[in-house]
Amino acid sequence: MLELFTDQRVKSLVERTICLSGVARSGTTILGALVQSLKNVEYKFEPPSVAYLFHLIDRIPEKEWKYLYSDYLLEDILLPSLSGRGLNFNSNDWSYIFRSKGINDIKSQFLRSLRFQDIFDSLSEYTVAFKIPNISIRLRQFSSYFPSTRLLFTVRNPDAVLHSTMQRGWFRDRISDFATAGPLQCYHNALIPVNTPPHVAEAWLDMSEEARCPSSHWRC
Repeated sequence: MLELFTDQRVKSLVERTICLSGVARSGTTILGALVQSLKNVEYKFEPPSVAYLFHLIDRIPEKEWKYLYSDYLLEDILLPSLSGRGLNFNSNDWSYIFRSKGINDIKSQFLRSLRFQDIFDSLSEYTVAFKIPNISIRLRQFSSYFPSTRLLFTVRNPDAVLHSTMQRGWFRDRISDFATAGPLQCYHNALIPVNTPPHVAEAWLDMSEEARCPSSHWRC
């Protein structure tokens, strides 16, 4: 399987990927919907496997990290999207497919059951895009791995980000369910955001809601 990711078609697909990021509540979701509407762009809204992978980029050897990343793009994003099996039809979600695509854009995906080889042979026709907020501290190393990847980063007034985050209530108390705020890590038998800097982790559980918000205390 490792040989698959030395194939020039796969390497080209990975290199031209679009990565969207920014502090949570800064407009990444709206930007993602716009990118998803582009022709032949297969987009994934905050894929959890890729999110955790970014936060492990400095702990996994470069060759293995690149392999895992390429595999996620191909088999967890592109293939399920093109086959129609990974599309979201829940109209209550921001990632609802018809927020960005029309029925004519996706109807061909349901005319037959696509085989892996069918999709693999048409890789040059598609672009993979994904959105993951709060990974900017990982992007310098990521860009050294894939310098051709297009990075789109949203910027919003910090006060507006703080207000929007507090409206969500993600960090209201130390036992809140804030899983939607991003990947989590276990610290002293409690869950905290995985992008919490080490010098902040010790005090995080006793911080105020405002101080816990990324735009208030650390560079995300």
